[in-house]
Amino acid sequence: MKKELHPFVKLAKDAISEYVKNRRILTPPENLTAEMKGRAGVFVSLKKRGMLRGCIGTFSPATSNIAEEIIQNAISAAIKVCFFLILKVWIPLRSRLR
Repeated sequence: MKKELHPFVKLAKDAISEYVKNRRILTPPENLTAEMKGRAGVFVSLKKRGMLRGCIGTFSPATSNIAEEIIQNAISAAIKVCFFLILKVWIPLRSRLR
């Protein structure tokens, strides 16, 4: 039996999937939970097999509600953060420069 995802996690996964497949920013669901209606900064971390693959966040709200904040940060963590690509290139290069 598959474990049900927390609404925040489901929204982040749906946002990434929609953006990757259709290059479209997901519209927040109409039936937002009470938690998603507020305004706050949000941090999104993406892991693959337990390893960090992307992360980004906001300390203060940058959108009209938490749902939109999750959507924007999830997409940014998935496709805009190039930190791991830089590390993948820099670490082998650094070892050759020594």
